[in-house]
Amino acid sequence: MDIKDFNIIFLYIGLAQAFFALVYLLFFKKMKTTAVLFGSFLIAFVSPVIDHLISTQISIDKHPRFFYTPTGFYFFVAPVYYLYAESLLEKLSRKKIVLFLIPGIIECLFMTTMFCMPEQFSLQFRINNVMFFTVVYGILLPSLSIVVIARTLNRVINYNKKYLDFFSNTQKVNLKWLISTSIFLLLTYAFQLITLSSFLDNTLRDIIFLLDSIISLLFLYWITIFGIKQNHIPADFEIYIKTNIIPENNKDTTVNDGVDFKKIEDFIQESKCYKNSNLTVMNLAEFVDIHPKKVSYLINQYSGQNFNKYINKYRAEEAKKLLLDENYENLTIEAIALEAGFKSKSVFNTFFKLETGFTPKDFKRKGSIEQAIL
Repeated sequence: MDIKDFNIIFLYIGLAQAFFALVYLLFFKKMKTTAVLFGSFLIAFVSPVIDHLISTQISIDKHPRFFYTPTGFYFFVAPVYYLYAESLLEKLSRKKIVLFLIPGIIECLFMTTMFCMPEQFSLQFRINNVMFFTVVYGILLPSLSIVVIARTLNRVINYNKKYLDFFSNTQKVNLKWLISTSIFLLLTYAFQLITLSSFLDNTLRDIIFLLDSIISLLFLYWITIFGIKQNHIPADFEIYIKTNIIPENNKDTTVNDGVDFKKIEDFIQESKCYKNSNLTVMNLAEFVDIHPKKVSYLINQYSGQNFNKYINKYRAEEAKKLLLDENYENLTIEAIALEAGFKSKSVFNTFFKLETGFTPKDFKRKGSIEQAIL
């Protein structure tokens, strides 16, 4: 088997994976609009594979019309990815969906029209317009995609920061994978923009295509897992985002911020509400009778931390007590993490190490040794 054979095998595996992921999303995911958009992104992402397989199985020189096979949805990839990310953040309007799909629709209409034309016309058009295809697919496509993906990245980063001011645990709404995905796509399109594969000899081009197929397959597998696991943004967060910092009918609450923050601190310490792993700033605001945006603002101003880190510091302190308490000696590290309010052992270990410089296990061992000496 040569390089081309291996390349084709990886391409078929990628197609099969995208197909099964699409079936799962459509039939088992409750978020229909989001699932359809994510499935559409997977289809658009692997569609160039179909183009490549057609070119390897059919001689373009003998059948020129197949150069225009409308199966490579190149101009759909970045816009559909953006729409998918947006659908996780807020409700999409039909106007926005149509607006972002226009480039892909134009591409499909053009390719379908050329495919239906007489083959002699199709061949002549391709020969006479080499520069046109070079500009469209070598410059315009990656440039447009970079702009759209950069916009997606900016939106996701901004929302991810807002999550930390709202959620005390972010596992269910974690968008960090989207940040990584956006960066990968940006690098991919940047590479396409600065690289002209036509300058490469056939052997080197085949090797690049093989590496591209392997990386795309791994990427496809990775985003499919995260895309399936991703949950929609809770409705109360959407309400929180759309409200002002101070309600119009309660602007006098800014007079004594210090007193309000003390009220928040006292309530947290007395109630130990941080032990609720699903605690949000909306919950806390309801308990202390202060507007949620004001609660978030006060925590930022007086503690210098976002809501997520502020609450997790209380949880870490609670975990320290439990780790050194003989009554909890038989509990596992994971059980202590859950008891303190953390959602998972991995998040607990990471945060605890950052706060104390020790893993929970080392902290417990160190504390046991010190108690034995005393």
